[in-house]
Amino acid sequence: MAVTFVLATAVVPANQCSSGGECPSDDEPQNLVLLLQTKLRMNVLEDGPSTMKNPSAMLTELEGMVRSGETPAFDLVTTIKSLIEDDIMPGLQITQDAAAEATRDALREIQLCNNESKTDEANIEASHQVSVNNARSLHAACREAQKMLHDHNLTDSDSYCVKLGEFLHGATPLEIPEGHNRDESVEYVQDASLENMCGRTKVCELDDGCTAAEAELEDKKAECSANQRSFESAFCIWKIKLETNCRNLDTCHSAAVAAHDSHVSKTRALVEKWDVETAALHKILCYCNVWLAEKDDCDNRSKHNVTQFDVCKDLTYSPNPVNYGTQAAKVACLLTSVANHPGSSGFVAQEYSSFADFIDSVVPCAEATTALPTTEAPTTEPPTTEAPTTEAPAPLPLPAQATWEQCACEHIEHPTHSDCTETNICQCRGEVRYGHGDTWSDPKLVDGSIECTTEVFGTDPLLRQGKECQCMHSFT
Repeated sequence: MAVTFVLATAVVPANQCSSGGECPSDDEPQNLVLLLQTKLRMNVLEDGPSTMKNPSAMLTELEGMVRSGETPAFDLVTTIKSLIEDDIMPGLQITQDAAAEATRDALREIQLCNNESKTDEANIEASHQVSVNNARSLHAACREAQKMLHDHNLTDSDSYCVKLGEFLHGATPLEIPEGHNRDESVEYVQDASLENMCGRTKVCELDDGCTAAEAELEDKKAECSANQRSFESAFCIWKIKLETNCRNLDTCHSAAVAAHDSHVSKTRALVEKWDVETAALHKILCYCNVWLAEKDDCDNRSKHNVTQFDVCKDLTYSPNPVNYGTQAAKVACLLTSVANHPGSSGFVAQEYSSFADFIDSVVPCAEATTALPTTEAPTTEPPTTEAPTTEAPAPLPLPAQATWEQCACEHIEHPTHSDCTETNICQCRGEVRYGHGDTWSDPKLVDGSIECTTEVFGTDPLLRQGKECQCMHSFT
């Protein structure tokens, strides 16, 4: 309506001038131009800079003027053309370019999820996997040494334990012949003490040597047991890091894909409107060019041939296709390297096959939960007066004097918790909590080991405070 009002106002002086009336003064076109400019600039799209709300409606009004033979003021047509070419169409192009850049940004976000996952995977390989390999080699070398000591003590002819066994089995039994009197019996024993049967010095030497060899074997066994715990703990941490990376990738990629899909859906609707508007603007410019082709100096209006408008009526607009890009597929996040982990059926065969008879019981990786398990919702059944039989499982039974005991430290000898000197791996069969002093996380059920970190427990109960993990053991 605003455009119609302005154009109609501009047409009235033309009719007066052509019928012998007074032509408008130089000030009148300027006023009309200012009025039109104000109306057009107020009439903008909310979703794009300096764009008409309805170019198609304006086109309809101009086509009505063409059919009626009315001619707007030359300066007014010039202003309309200038606003379209210098303001409206560049503004529309800026909006389209911004939408295209937003599309590229959304695609980059999808790829960024893949890139960050691969970066994290490489960092895990360079740190945790290397730690696992080192711990594996250290433990395997220790067990081989333990195995050699064990075999030496039992089978090597030069070992004290083998010699002691041979000595004890080869000693002549003490049997005083029948009929010996006291003196003869004493003499028999004195003679026997000089032989293997009662060689005190030799048997003590062999026994002492065997005892020392067995102590050495026990020390090696204790060393290997510590190495085994360190290896299995490092393996479980490695597994947690890889699984966390895969979960983060799943979350990131699905969210980025959803964001791109949403953007494309909204942009498609806008593109349809932009194409209609652009086609209308091109036709309006065509009509303006016809009106501006020749000027009547008398009344400052167009002097044109109406047949020239036929080109505008037949004008078509072919928009350029919009490229919404191709979403990057989620990269592979493999967990095959930790498929056989502590607690799995294939772990011992994979890691300990050459010394399986010498290992301790494997401590499985923790399958921690943030809450106690609950039963599933009961199925719908006819009403009954009896109480339902399904109940939530009771918490793990605790010893009568069960207490929370420190089992791990977030950081060893942290400045705010310098007396905490444990590693960050808690070994526990029961409940584990994370915190300090009187402030703790909700406990997690653990049957094996768990990493004492904010990431694993999902909360930081005390910022900037060194924290610890405490275990309350259950009955086994």
